[in-house]
Amino acid sequence: MDHTSLVVTQTEEYISFVFDEDSLSTLEYKVLMNLEKGDFLPAYLMKQNGRRQLLYVIPGASHTLESVGYSLEPKLLFYVIDAIDRLCMEIENNGFLKTEHLDMNLKHMVLDTNSGKLQMIYLPVSSNATVMLNKDSALRELAKELVSHNVNLKVSTRIQQLHADLMDNRISFTVILEKIRTGAYERETYFDEKGTIVVKQQTGGVRKIPYLVVLENQMRLEINRPEYVLGKNRDMADGVIYNHTTVSRKHCRVIEEKGHYYIQDLGSKNGTYVNDRYLMGDEKVELHNGDRVRLAECDLIFYAG
Repeated sequence: MDHTSLVVTQTEEYISFVFDEDSLSTLEYKVLMNLEKGDFLPAYLMKQNGRRQLLYVIPGASHTLESVGYSLEPKLLFYVIDAIDRLCMEIENNGFLKTEHLDMNLKHMVLDTNSGKLQMIYLPVSSNATVMLNKDSALRELAKELVSHNVNLKVSTRIQQLHADLMDNRISFTVILEKIRTGAYERETYFDEKGTIVVKQQTGGVRKIPYLVVLENQMRLEINRPEYVLGKNRDMADGVIYNHTTVSRKHCRVIEEKGHYYIQDLGSKNGTYVNDRYLMGDEKVELHNGDRVRLAECDLIFYAG
């Protein structure tokens, strides 16, 4: 987004853009107001000294990516890169909004470090830019910035692998995103001919890994340990559900027993369901390929691998 014609003011509480009267896209502003997911910071149209102002309020628990992005632990770092791409895709699929009007400045992206929720700024303001945004190129540069300065780069092999791929222009950013989403930076994995995630074993054989897919964003959560906890707190859960406040910190767990997988609620506030069946108390329900799992308001599908 070209900010040369905008006056930008930023504090810990808000970010404001003052612009010329005729540069507001009324259609884009109305569409932005009708977006319901909360993936974008809400814009408030105001007047300042006779000029129009768009005011974006930063939620109390959120911080800019510039201030916290370099200290993110690997799992959250991978999520942030993926989330930025998904927000861009949301704009692309909207039909009325333009990706070049997304604010790609790390100073203007905010992250709730408790829930992991990422929000970006969309500016419904016409710019003087004549070149369309190259989304993959812009996102790659953002990812390079976050990864190259991450405090865990020297000690985390996961971040080192991601960094090496980002610096290798022979590897497309699309491939990098797919590796993030399938957990390929967690271990040596690949897809078999049926599209199933497979992890190589030290013996040279393969073991298929069951996984859950979050329906709203297609995020894959590999069940890669005998007891796999799901929840919104990244310090308590193996599979983190970032964007749902109704999901408990430790919501439920998937347990492997003799090659079978079972799910059990962990006293969550809003419940765990399998195919619309509510799990009572300490009840364990076996999972089968294609089962629909609901954690509060978050829907997932179980794949046996």
